[in-house]
Amino acid sequence: MPAKVVVVHDEPSFVAELVDALGSRGWKTKGYTTSTEAIAVLREAGQIELLITSVLFPGGTPHGVSLALMARTKRPGIKVLFVGKDELRKHTEGIGELLPLETEVSKLLDRAGFLLSGGELTS
Repeated sequence: MPAKVVVVHDEPSFVAELVDALGSRGWKTKGYTTSTEAIAVLREAGQIELLITSVLFPGGTPHGVSLALMARTKRPGIKVLFVGKDELRKHTEGIGELLPLETEVSKLLDRAGFLLSGGELTS
């Protein structure tokens, strides 16, 4: 059964590229450009194995750490990859793994594949 992955980032081109790339590897993936759109999916979807999210979103909306914590209450085993600035690492520790903003999509795919195949997160 293909893994279910949710990608949430405020840059539409990044979301589209990553969703297409993950889909080409056979992983069922949905993408969202706002954290508020993703909340309902994370609460209601039957099975999600990996959340890939920005750390920060525009003011007045939940940030990626909140999104990850909400997802964890529903799915304790969900793995989280954050994409953000290195100085935000302290906010993501113990919740998920932070990859720098400038990480290439191919490296994100490799890391996602590792985690979806049972690999462990690093903080």
